[in-house]
Amino acid sequence: MKKSKIFCLLLICVLMRVNPGYSKNLTTIDEINQLAYAKKENDADKLDKNHWAYKRLVNITEKHGLLVGNSENFFDSNKALSRNEAAVILVNLIGKIREENTAMSEVEQEQIQILKEEFKKEIDFISGRVEKLESNVTELQGRVATIEKSDAKDVKFGFGEKMQLQALLKFKYTGLLDRGTTSDKANFDVPQARIRILGNVHKNVGYVADFNAHTTFTDTTKRAVLNNAYVWTDIIPHHKVQVGQFWLPIGEEGPCSPENLDLAEKSQISRNFSNLKDTGAQIQGNTKFVDYKAAVFNGQGYNSADTVNSSMDYGFWGVVKPLALHPEYGSLKLGGGYYNGSLGTGTRATTFASRNHDTASYYAEYRYKKLGLKGEYAVKDGYSSTYNKKADGFYAQTDYFLTDKIQLLARYDTFRRDIDIINSESKEYTAGLNYFMNNKNLKFQFNYVFVDNYTPKNGQKLIFLTQYLL
Repeated sequence: MKKSKIFCLLLICVLMRVNPGYSKNLTTIDEINQLAYAKKENDADKLDKNHWAYKRLVNITEKHGLLVGNSENFFDSNKALSRNEAAVILVNLIGKIREENTAMSEVEQEQIQILKEEFKKEIDFISGRVEKLESNVTELQGRVATIEKSDAKDVKFGFGEKMQLQALLKFKYTGLLDRGTTSDKANFDVPQARIRILGNVHKNVGYVADFNAHTTFTDTTKRAVLNNAYVWTDIIPHHKVQVGQFWLPIGEEGPCSPENLDLAEKSQISRNFSNLKDTGAQIQGNTKFVDYKAAVFNGQGYNSADTVNSSMDYGFWGVVKPLALHPEYGSLKLGGGYYNGSLGTGTRATTFASRNHDTASYYAEYRYKKLGLKGEYAVKDGYSSTYNKKADGFYAQTDYFLTDKIQLLARYDTFRRDIDIINSESKEYTAGLNYFMNNKNLKFQFNYVFVDNYTPKNGQKLIFLTQYLL
């Protein structure tokens, strides 16, 4: 019964006071304003431009182009938005994201989850009035099923607006066709067994905490069960400020969460330069034309107390989107960043030493329909355990979706451990296939990797990885 009610939500928004054959997506404010809703709303129930939910809808829909029309009229700032109109916009937004496989930042994912909870009453009320129209909503089942499955993962508590539990499980097998000089072992592994807790304690304040049991098996020095752990606020429009422990903003792929990786393993520059977390503060901006991050950190690293550093690390990463106004030509991103830091060793009373290091990185990505191309270059001064080497690396990657469920990938990846030494380069050639199920929450990855080392002994390996996001 619940499912049929939700199915009918979209139909009442489309059919009432509209021609019977009307079935296209709601795209403009004028179309939304023409709809007759089952529930009459009081002026007190409407959302003005200062309401937190109004601001979040503006931020997300403007960025992803949900509402089409005059560039200055995504929302009429002189007119309040009804809660029913907001619910319609939210449903269309979720549908558009799913249909176009739009990449969403963690900030946007959290905002959408909170908005769904805020307008749940309107969704339930409207859907309950149109059960008799169930037979006419076949074309809308995909969207509603997505919302319903996502809602099933929400756990409501009395503390804050909402708490949500997520789980990520990864099972991996590495088979060595030719060992070469690689340090990989032919074995089974569980690289991720993560539990994530997130929610809101206030309409503009939330929290995220990740716990990964796998790290207790492999990292006996730090017992790093705690991964990301931070509080955030989006009180500034188009921005998120967070304080706690999280990924360093070095490069594009390096800070990428494990569930969002295209291939089974990150590139060599990401594995060596930026696959790191630290404790600090960061401001992140997400707009239609520019995204950026600026942060400061302790500099001692992952789950470590800062007892010796006299200075702090700082970093910046920015991306411009030149084709934001012309999505018909595809999506183009050009980015770059810089990170500077120092790692303290010893104690101030005895043998304290500060090891300086800095990393510069550059990124480009172009996507047109089913085809994607991207590449990244990074150089680090102060590499290795002695911090006296300069290393660099580059990767180029392409992917193509044969269908919504099948993705083909290829990557060329090179890394020089010391640019002053001729024979210090390692190259990896990767061919991959991804198969998606259950709205991409279930993913199977098959990778073949040929490793061309700087020594005569090359290597080959097969990687099979299964990922399930609950």
